[in-house]
Amino acid sequence: MLALQGQAGEEDPAGPDRWRSAAWLSQLLVNDLEPAARRLCPAIAPLRDALLASGAVAAGLSGSGPTTFGIFSDAPAASEALAGARVRAALSTAASAASWTGVARTLRSAPRG
Repeated sequence: MLALQGQAGEEDPAGPDRWRSAAWLSQLLVNDLEPAARRLCPAIAPLRDALLASGAVAAGLSGSGPTTFGIFSDAPAASEALAGARVRAALSTAASAASWTGVARTLRSAPRG
């Protein structure tokens, strides 16, 4: 689940359904370091593709590449993708012995003021 917030602490008028648009969400996930990270670690692309093919609304790379992530509609969809053959195969290529995978939930906190 992903909660979005508008200006001045008001809820996004489009509500929680806005994030379901992959085109809209993918615009928020631009990472200027991703091309360089993909050159250094070619296994990133198949993992990102596997996340998308397994139902992620969007997928991306954090920072310079320590984390590849997918955004799913809910925790069961994320768990199913993580257990699926496509993602497991991509992880077996991309993951090191020190890596881990898991399902996390996004949180929204009220503005302080």
